[in-house]
Amino acid sequence: MKKTFSIILLLIIVIFSYGLLISVSDKREYGEVSLDYYLLTPEYLSNIAKLCKSSPRFEYGSADGPKPAIIHLYCSFNASELVNYLEAQNYKEMGMNNYKKGDFEIGFAVDDKNGISKIIGYEYL
Repeated sequence: MKKTFSIILLLIIVIFSYGLLISVSDKREYGEVSLDYYLLTPEYLSNIAKLCKSSPRFEYGSADGPKPAIIHLYCSFNASELVNYLEAQNYKEMGMNNYKKGDFEIGFAVDDKNGISKIIGYEYL
């Protein structure tokens, strides 16, 4: 019993330390099947990643002073799907292809075929 508790405690300490280390990294690239995904990706962005028609990839940039944490989501899907999703989730349009809800802001670019390949999520801490 004591040994099991020690192993679990050690595992928690290792995961917490790893999370702390990667959260201050300048840049981290990762996919859906990684520890980074669970530690760094906010729920709002992982929900958007479910709309992807291709395998999502993420790039995390840590917050620094007044600069927000910036998470890029790379995958492909239709722009109208994203806009409909954001409006259904009560995001407010702040400008062309820029939406905000609370401390989260989403920006994206649309190509000639009304498709999106990159979404930028800003998380103000």
